[in-house]
Amino acid sequence: MDEVVGRTVLVDTMLVAALSRWPGAAVVNLGAGFCTRPYRLDLPGCREMVEADDPAVVDLKSRILHDRRPTCPVRRIPLDVRDGTALDAVLAATGRTGPVIVVTEGLLVYLPPPALTALAGTLAAQRTTVHWLADIVSASSATQMRDIARRIPGGLALFGLDSLAPLEDPGWQVVAYRALPAAHPRYGTSSRALVDGVLALDRQQPTR
Repeated sequence: MDEVVGRTVLVDTMLVAALSRWPGAAVVNLGAGFCTRPYRLDLPGCREMVEADDPAVVDLKSRILHDRRPTCPVRRIPLDVRDGTALDAVLAATGRTGPVIVVTEGLLVYLPPPALTALAGTLAAQRTTVHWLADIVSASSATQMRDIARRIPGGLALFGLDSLAPLEDPGWQVVAYRALPAAHPRYGTSSRALVDGVLALDRQQPTR
């Protein structure tokens, strides 16, 4: 639980910094779940917050928060983030009026490597998608999480990273990294090993 809180605080801080860098940007939160960021943070630089998730989640969240006032416009969209065509359409429509910042918090660990690479490619293909905030889970952490998940009926499919290639190869470059508060003592086994944390990524600039 402490790691989840720490992760959320890091994403909060990095998102506010990104909106200062791109004032007037829209934020697309993929797999938004019950995130209440636009209700508890002051986001005056945000053009709109687009929250995408399963239709049932979107419907329930809209009903729960119908009488709450966000600090920026909020639009919710039912979407399977693995549907590249639908995601591409959402990004293209959102990007028509300015730059787009994407947030994926607590999402990537559920995507197998091919799906993660496909997602990164879809995000990179949209020129107006300028920045991506993504938490990462190392392969060793994912193994521990799977061991715990086996106690749940049906279990969970969880996938960690042993390199950043699935994010970087499709066209992203890491510009900032923040480790989760408990990540170093638990998972930092070597200076080259990935450590759980939050990445800020920019689209790679084309080489001349």
